[in-house]
Amino acid sequence: MTQMFGTSGIRKVFKNYGGTEAHFTPEMALKLGLAIGSYINGGVAIIGKDIRTAALPIEHALIAGLISTGCKVKTVGIVTTPTLAMSCKILNGDCGIMITASHNTPEYIGVKLWNPSGLGFSAEQEEIIEDIYNKEKFNKTDWRGIGSATPIYDLNEFHVNDILEKIKIPTNNTLHLIVDPGNGSSCDILPIILNKYNIKYMTINSQMDGSFPGR
Repeated sequence: MTQMFGTSGIRKVFKNYGGTEAHFTPEMALKLGLAIGSYINGGVAIIGKDIRTAALPIEHALIAGLISTGCKVKTVGIVTTPTLAMSCKILNGDCGIMITASHNTPEYIGVKLWNPSGLGFSAEQEEIIEDIYNKEKFNKTDWRGIGSATPIYDLNEFHVNDILEKIKIPTNNTLHLIVDPGNGSSCDILPIILNKYNIKYMTINSQMDGSFPGR
């Protein structure tokens, strides 16, 4: 029996194959995709990822598992975790999947799951998926039941507009900020938000880099 989920989704060291419970491999991601796809019964899954180098093989493996259970997958590319969380409602998703390991060092990779409400999966939901994973109780399909994968662009624009509607800052403000996005996935969206608010700023570590040299 493999324990997949911890206190905040899955966070393990990436390995391309084999490994132990401390590792997360594309093979495990494929099975996880099958389990999630079976849990949402071939519904709509939204997948986003951070800038980690291991995110790409994990994403492709997850997609393979999901569409093999009949899911319609929408990929939103490199986004922040809050952007992915709010995308479920915008894109009519049954589940959001964020490929990230948050603040962990570059060798880590992981997955966080989100409900359509924008709230993370509960421990009970994670236990159900883990049970499907371990017992391989996957939905069965043939070639006629394979789902689809569709890229979605400019999701940041939706998130920026949502922030602007909810947070009001006078455009004649005198704010001067130093912003450090830590070479992560917020490097693109942060300047857009600050410019919309007419905030003067200087950035450091503002180039996306999966090795996180600024951390």
